[in-house]
Order: sequence, then structure tokens, then C-alpha cells
Amino acid sequence: MAVCRSSCTVSAALLSIYARRNGRAYGSLTARGGGLPVGVTVERVRQQFVEDGLEAALQPPPRKRVYERRLDGKAEAHLVALACGSPPEGRARWTLRLLANRMVALEYVEELSYETVRRTLKKTSSSRG
Repeated sequence: MAVCRSSCTVSAALLSIYARRNGRAYGSLTARGGGLPVGVTVERVRQQFVEDGLEAALQPPPRKRVYERRLDGKAEAHLVALACGSPPEGRARWTLRLLANRMVALEYVEELSYETVRRTLKKTSSSRG
């Protein structure tokens, strides 16, 4: 992903330089015409290149949002142990939602999504059955 972003950004910056040097309106050069994926925001890269230079345009913007971990190491261990244990009565196996609800019921966490359970179990390479 980083390589694509960097090469796409360089392509956008080069398009901007080309348009400036050849006296062409930058708007006439489109992302597709320059060989860039449509999702690249060429105008934003061009603007940053013009204002801050090539180095600033090549660097990805700093991440503003900081994610807090829902599960610490101890809670992850309890989740894995719970998933490896026997499922609730009347169930053949644990579901991600059941595991999330049980972790909340056992008060290991205040709230927990099934997606967090999925990522945690995938990260720990545990098998649910």
C-alpha cells in the first residue's frame, strides 16, 4: 500500500510539474490521463506540492486519531481461553457475538464488538472449533 501511495503521489506531483513547465492548465490533465488511479486526489497532492514542496507532498499526512486497545494482554488471554472452552449449553460452537457478550457479562471489558473478537482471535491464531 505504501509503495502504491508513494508512486501515485509522485505521479501526481510530476503531472503538476509537467503542466507548469509546458504552460498547460493543470485541469486539463486528469488522473486517468496521467496514468493514476482514479481514487488518488490529484488536486490535493498538487496543492501540497505547490505550497510545501516535493518532500512534503510525498509524505503521508500524520494520523490524527489514536485508537485505544479494547483488550489488554490479560483480557486477550481470557478471550482465547473462553473461545477454546466448551460453548454455551444448546450451542455447537462459539460465535463471535456470543464471545463478545460473554466477555462483557464476565466484566473483563465494558463493551466489546464482535469485530474486535474476530481480530484478536485471528491475531492469536486460535481455532474456534
